[in-house]
Amino acid sequence: MVSITFSVEAADADLINELVASPDIQAKPVSRERISGGSELSTIIITLTPFVLAAVVKILKEKWARNARVIIEARGIKIKGASPEDVERILKQILAETEDDDD
Repeated sequence: MVSITFSVEAADADLINELVASPDIQAKPVSRERISGGSELSTIIITLTPFVLAAVVKILKEKWARNARVIIEARGIKIKGASPEDVERILKQILAETEDDDD
């Protein structure tokens, strides 16, 4: 299993709340920090599973349409400003590699 961090601006904290509230997702809030320009990021750690991947991509598609800032980090790879399709492709690859490592 691999964990990912999922960060959004505080104004979009509903994303974090949605993921943390889901009984099917193992998510834990970890921080709130100020970044340049005075924005605040809220970050959670999520265990990456196929179900989580689908939920994250769904949320990214909604936020992409609103130009919301979302940052995802997995295995040392920081993903920001990428399209939901690119994020999905990258996370699927990471998930596949993780499953291969478990064999």
